[in-house]
Formats: sequence, structure tokens, C-alpha cells
Amino acid sequence: MLIFNKKFMIMLVLMTLVIIIIAAEFLYAQPSGRKDILILNSYHKGYFWSDNIVEGIEDFFSKDKKKFIAVEYMDSYNHNYSRYSADLYNFYKLKYKGKSFDVIISCDDAAFNFLQEYGDELFPNVPIVFCGVNSLEESWLKENQLFTGVIGKPDLRKTVDLILNLHSQTEEIVIFVDETETGRSNQKELLKFISSYDKNIKFTIYKERRVLKLRDMIRGFSDNSVVLLMSILTDEQGLFMPQFKAVKLISKNQHIPIYSNWDVHLKYGVIGGFMISSYEQGQISSKMAEEILRGKNVKEIPVQTQITHYPMFDFKQLKKFDISTSQLPEASIIINRPESFYFKYRKMVWITVFILFLLLTIIITLKINIFKRKKAEKDLLAIKNNLEQKIKGRTDDLKREKEKLQKYLNVAEVIFVVLDNEGKIQMINRKGLETLECTEEEVLGKHLIDNFVKEESKEELLQAFEALMKGEKVPYTESIAITKTGKEKHFLGRNTILRDKEGNIEGALASVIDITKQKLLKEELEYNKFKLELFANLSHELKTPLNLSFSSLQMLNLYTNKLNPKVEDKIKSYTKVIKQNNYRLLKLVNNLMDITKITSNSFQLKLKNYDIVKIVKKLSYSIQDCVESHNKSLEFDSSLDAKVIACDPFNIERILLNLLSNAIKFTKQGDKIIVSIFEKDEKVFISVEDTGIGIPEDRQEVIFERFRQVDKSFHRNSEGSGLGLSIVKLLVELHGGKISLESKAGKGSKFIIELPIELVDESQQLEEQFSKAEDLMNKIDIEFSDIYDL
Repeated sequence: MLIFNKKFMIMLVLMTLVIIIIAAEFLYAQPSGRKDILILNSYHKGYFWSDNIVEGIEDFFSKDKKKFIAVEYMDSYNHNYSRYSADLYNFYKLKYKGKSFDVIISCDDAAFNFLQEYGDELFPNVPIVFCGVNSLEESWLKENQLFTGVIGKPDLRKTVDLILNLHSQTEEIVIFVDETETGRSNQKELLKFISSYDKNIKFTIYKERRVLKLRDMIRGFSDNSVVLLMSILTDEQGLFMPQFKAVKLISKNQHIPIYSNWDVHLKYGVIGGFMISSYEQGQISSKMAEEILRGKNVKEIPVQTQITHYPMFDFKQLKKFDISTSQLPEASIIINRPESFYFKYRKMVWITVFILFLLLTIIITLKINIFKRKKAEKDLLAIKNNLEQKIKGRTDDLKREKEKLQKYLNVAEVIFVVLDNEGKIQMINRKGLETLECTEEEVLGKHLIDNFVKEESKEELLQAFEALMKGEKVPYTESIAITKTGKEKHFLGRNTILRDKEGNIEGALASVIDITKQKLLKEELEYNKFKLELFANLSHELKTPLNLSFSSLQMLNLYTNKLNPKVEDKIKSYTKVIKQNNYRLLKLVNNLMDITKITSNSFQLKLKNYDIVKIVKKLSYSIQDCVESHNKSLEFDSSLDAKVIACDPFNIERILLNLLSNAIKFTKQGDKIIVSIFEKDEKVFISVEDTGIGIPEDRQEVIFERFRQVDKSFHRNSEGSGLGLSIVKLLVELHGGKISLESKAGKGSKFIIELPIELVDESQQLEEQFSKAEDLMNKIDIEFSDIYDL
């Protein structure tokens, strides 16, 4: 029994854990109130009708931040969508794979027909609200219970009746339709009822939508003809044309009236008609979608078949064709109607009447009060004189207290500033005025931060002052102020809140000390620290080559004294070591001297106009033997025959030799070093690329710093002071250029120099001479002195 209970408890615990995990995953998988809505549009963006529908939908949901709307355009106007509906299905299937919507709103017939055919496969079990659909079979709706919406069928008969009522002499009604789904539906509806009219009235239907062709056709109709425009219009190439432009073009200078059933055509040249509001279609369908999103079953939302067809007219067109507004249906909406003076300014008229009545009331009231006021004036004058005496006495007391406080503050060696709640200076002591080098008149009433604080300190001080004015505690603040003569002063300040008798914050008292000397002392200490590090490195680097030189000399003496037959070869070998290390020492001294000059702004480039391609090419060929002596090869690649820029050839050679020295040291035997030069975006680019050990990404930023190397565990053939690349960077920047690095550990490095294409003086003659061969070889010996044979 005990064993059974134990097993039962274990199973119960396991089942509970499983239920908790599943419930937790379910809870976390649910978005917090988010609802996704897809608008599937039959046409394209830019077509007024469908744009107004989308605007109506977006306006309805605009205030609900949890509703997210996606819009798709099928572009069925410009293309027969039935030809590519399968492709469109495959596209949407791929695009919305794994994506679900809470409701879909389809606009017009093409989108509605597409969802009938593919909706279940693309968006299974997603409710669909349609709008702009002209007709629908009730039997189909019963079978497809995920659909509801609003029938946007135009009342064509009403518009035809309207035309005949307003134009009794009409002999022909010309109707223009298109080949869209909606156009075919409208044509079918027309054919149902036009036969019921008098046989003397001719109905002609054209399937024409090219604007210029349509315009010319209308101009050829008789004076007793009327046009009913129901086509989406295009240009002569069949491309979509904004409807307002198209209608304007058609209606301009026409001799017969034009009617329409769509509000988007109004005010551009049509008289009017019983019109459907596309914006209202969007609003109605949005309300249905909102009911679904709130949990109502789509089956419980009936299709709205009855929509309002508004009698809408353009007054300018009515006047043009001599139609009186009394002939129009009741509750007609008329745009561009000139307003009467009262109708236009009725608000101003009533305001004027009200003001006149109010003024009359005030005049009467004032007349009544004048007598009482004159009587009270004598009593008030006596009270006034008494109060003035008291105020004067209190003002004198406050003035004396302020002067007394000012005296106390003036003897202090700390700066005291009294600010109002806007940060303007109300009082400042003598120490503050002396520090800012200003008079009291130049300071009082001015904003402390805006007028006396350096730009880089303003934001921090403004935030601190705003916090203080909110009653928050503010720690000590450090800032930089600018004196009248432009000097910078460093300050450390602390602020105290000032309150009135009711406890309201009315300003602050700032107590400030000048810490400029301390700041300068700190900078001096940092500079001394830098010098110590510099000379420590200098000492180390000088001792190493000198020790090698001394050792070589000792060996040289020993071998010379013994008169060994091999003494000549030994002497040459040790002499080479001495020479190379002396060059290395000279290079180090040169680098230290130059970096000191550059950082102290005393280094001057000798800029003249030179052919940079010639400089780089000559240098590359000059070091060819040296590279090959280390069992490596060098390739020079140039897309330029010549390019003249302003440069200092001595320092250009030094830059390249430094980069090539590194490339030789770290390139494996048998591998290649590539020197390239090319032009791009009005700049010259020089690159030195090797296949060496490369530089890790986390170390690439530091290699241009002084005394920094990638790896402290040097190999014999890769010694250096860590100054070379820092000098390279400084010399490139002095030329107005940049240096960058592309490298990966183990895959080599590529240094890229970018120089501007500029001339010192365009009239100046091109300099042909730069380094002589002897001077260049001497420079190569110095720069390559830290490359040792393997």
C-alpha cells in the first residue's frame, strides 16, 4: 500500500510539472493584446478610390496602438490578375509563411475573388471582411461563413434617372466602362435596366479608358448627349494616370455634361451623381473588423447590402450647364458653392452682437459704479499713502540687508552666485566678478549657463539645475567657464535651494571654487608620466643595439689578434652587425626626435608637386634585391601611369619603407608582398599587402599608438620600438590623408594609405628630382635595420 502511494505521488508531481511547462509556453507564446490586420487591395497605391478606402481603415484604427496593419496591392488595374493569380498565391504563401493575421479586409472585386479561390490555403480560418464588392450570391455566402462585409454597388439607375431629370432634352447617354472585375460587374448591372427607358433615349457603352482618345470622343458627341464616366483612366500607353489629372483633362472645354458614381471624380470636372464614398466604405469595413477582433463570430455579422449613395454636385459645373440647385434632390451635397456674407461670417456676426451687448451692459454697470468709486477714492487714497510709507520702510530695510550680505560675500575667497528659478544671476560677490573679469552691470540679469559656461559643460549643468529646481539633491558639479577675455577657468560648485516663505523654490545659491591650478597640475603630472615612460623605453632600446655593438667589437678584436685565416670573413660579419645596429639606433633616435616634433606642432612638411606614382614605383624597385635576399618577392601594381599631387617625397618614402619593413619581417619565406597604387573618388590610394601572421581584430586599434606592438614576445626577426606605425599615422595625417588596416590573424595584413589629390600651386612646375639613389639606399638601410637574417 505504501509503495503504491509513493508511486502515485511521483506520477502526480510529474504530471503537474508537465502541465505547468505547457501552460507557461502557451502564455509566453501569446502576444500581449497585439492584433494583426491585412488589407488586400485590388488596385495599386496612387489610385484615389482604393487609397481613400485604406485611409478610412487606417484612420479608424489609428488611435489603437495594439492594431498593426499590413497592406498588399494586387495591381489588377494595370494587369489582368487572373493571368498571374497562381503566381501571386505562391508569392503570398512564401512571404507570409509562419505569419498569421487576426482579420483580413479585402478591397474591391479582384481581391475578393482572389480570397475566394486561395483564402483557405493562404490564411486558414482567418475571418475576411470585404468592401467595394458590387454583387454577391447569398447561397455562396452561406457556404463561406468566414466572409462578411459591405456591398459597394453603385446605384447606377438613380444616377441615370438624375441625368434625365436634369437634362430633359437628352437623346443619348454615353457610358464609359473598363475591363476590370468592377467594370464588368457595372456593365452587367447597366444592361439589366437600360432597356426599360424610352426608346428615344439611346444608351451607348464604350470600353475605352485612354484619356486623350476618350476626350476626343466626347468632343464629337452631339449637344443633347450626356456622359456617365465609370472607367479607370490611363494614358495613351495604357499606363495608370492619376484620376484627378485624367478627369480634369477630359472635362476641360467640353460642351456636354459628365456624371459619375464615385466621389473621387468630384471637383475635377464632373457635375456629380449619386456617389459612393470610398472613405466611408473603409470606415464601415473597419467597424466590422473591430467587432471580430473583440470576439464576435463572423457568422453573427450580417453583410451590409444597403449603403448610402450621396447626391453630390460641383456648383461650378452646375452653373456652367445652367442647372439650378432647386432642381437637385433633397439633402444634396454641393461643393464650391459661393457663400452669402452672413453664412460665411455668421460666427463673426454673432460674436460682434454679443460683444456689443456685453459692452452696453458694461457701460451701464460702470455708470452705476462711478458714483460709488468716487466716494471710495478718497478713502483709498488715504490707505494708499499709509501703505506706501510702510512699503518704503520695508524696501529700505531689505536694501540694507542686501548690502550687508553683499559685504559679507565680498570678503569671501569662494565665489557665491544667487540665481533665480530661470538660472539668471541676481547677485554675485567680488571674487566671482574678478574671476570672470566682468563688472556687476555686465553680469546681473544674464543667464549664467548660456553666457559664461563653455559649450561642452552646458548640457550637464542645465540638467543639474533643472533637477535642483525640482527639489532633487544635486552632487558637486564640475564645469569650465569662459572669462570676458576668453580664458578658460575650471570650477567645482555646489548648489543650495532657495525657498520663499510658502516653501516654494525661487532660486539657488551656488558656492564655487576655482580649481584651474589643480587641473593644470594634473595635466603636468600626466605629461611627466609620459616623459618617464618615453625615456624608459628609450633607455631599453638604446642599450640593446649598443650591447650588440660592444660584443661584436670584442669578438672582432679577439679574431684580429689571433690572425686566423678566417679572420677576414669574421671581421666582415661582425662589422655588418655593428653597422646594422648602429642604423637601428639611428632610426630609433630619428623616430623619437620626429614624434616629439610632431606632437609639439614643430614638424614641417616640405610640400611640392610630385608624381606620386613615380615615387612609389622607384622605391618599390629599389628594395627588390633586399626583399629577394630574404627569400621573398615583391610585386608593384599600378592602374595609373602618372598622378601629380602635393606631397613631401622624403616622408612618403619613409612611410612606405616603414610599412614594407613590417611586411618583410612578418611575411613567410617564399611568399609575396604587393605594393599597389590607384585612384578613386578624387583620391590616391597606396596599399602594402603581405601574407604574414596578421593582426587580431582586438589589437588593430592599438598598433598605431606609441610604444605599442601586437605581441610582446618578439621573434629575432621582428624587433622594434613600437614607434614606427604611430609615426606613419602622424605623417599620413600631416599630408591630409588617412591610413586604415585590413587584417585577420594568420592571414596577413593590408595597410591602405589615402591621400587627397591636391596641388600646392597649379601654376607651379612639376618637381622631377626627389631622393638620389645613394640617399635612398642609405634611408633603406636605416629603415630596414630592425630586419635580421633568419
